[in-house]
Amino acid sequence: VPLLATAAVLRDDEAISDICSLVRLHPGIARSMVLSLPPETVRAPALSRAARTLHDAGLALAIDFDGDRLVDDPALPPLDYLKIETDVLMAIAEGMRGDVAADLPSHLWPTGCPPIVARGVDSEETAMRLIDLGVDLMAGDWFSPPRRMSRGDPHLAHGQEGGRPTLG
Repeated sequence: VPLLATAAVLRDDEAISDICSLVRLHPGIARSMVLSLPPETVRAPALSRAARTLHDAGLALAIDFDGDRLVDDPALPPLDYLKIETDVLMAIAEGMRGDVAADLPSHLWPTGCPPIVARGVDSEETAMRLIDLGVDLMAGDWFSPPRRMSRGDPHLAHGQEGGRPTLG
């Protein structure tokens, strides 16, 4: 289950303490969640320290990376994922020289890049370009576009409940 922590939450010591208490009380919760941190976490020591506290409590962490250069902050915990919008990722890759697929992770996150998750993938062509860049974790409308199902839809063969179509 992905969850989002805002900068305001990370600045609230009581909220961080409450989250950590909940995770310690129910450790299974931590194994089923990935907490997404805002981009400013890598540039604000107070946010990095809060992220470290959440990591130490057992939560998996992802950073919503905006492509800006990082501040080397030893308080920042190890991250489980680096989430980045596809258009930002492609722009960074297009500005690189050499073996882009091999060099992209270290260019994005110089100190041991966590797995990259490309967000906003909206076509097969984009997905294939990302695979060529070595990115194989993706999210976006290409994978699960919103759609309205109708009774005549062949995908509904097993998707009707009580004679009514269900949303897929």
